[in-house]
Amino acid sequence: MAKKNKYRDINEVSKKFFKIEKELNLFDQKINNVHFWEYIRFDIHKNILKKLKLIGDTNNKNNKIKRYISLSIFIFNSFRYFLFKNPSFQEQTKIIFLNQPRRKLMKDGNYWDIFCDPLIEKMEDDYICIEYPYFQKHFKPAKTKKIKYLEAISFLPSVLKKIKLKIGVKF
Repeated sequence: MAKKNKYRDINEVSKKFFKIEKELNLFDQKINNVHFWEYIRFDIHKNILKKLKLIGDTNNKNNKIKRYISLSIFIFNSFRYFLFKNPSFQEQTKIIFLNQPRRKLMKDGNYWDIFCDPLIEKMEDDYICIEYPYFQKHFKPAKTKKIKYLEAISFLPSVLKKIKLKIGVKF
């Protein structure tokens, strides 16, 4: 007989995860003088959710509805970002950053890219940041001011993949 999962939803597990992070003071822990936790926590959290079967591919009706809604929002945002935040329409710049789409919420209410934003703060040169969507969304407001989104590039393969699954065509 399979073990029943005592956790009902992602929020419940996430609250427990955050509590453990705080209790163990993980953000202050270092390995070779490097604060490692920010860099590995997402993967650990995601793996926990997968093991508990709270995320992953399922075929129940509610998930299909959520996927259709999510795809619709993704298509809408893709067109919006294509028109207004497309890097192809950007004037030439000296430096291009490929931002990490996972951002950390700061006390000022802005989302911070822990990899690029510290460099950008110290820059005087002209730059642009380019960012892929993270699970079909972007964390906003972003600390990064000159940011463009790559939905225009990520949109087509995603839609083709969905169409291929529906009609059984091999590309």
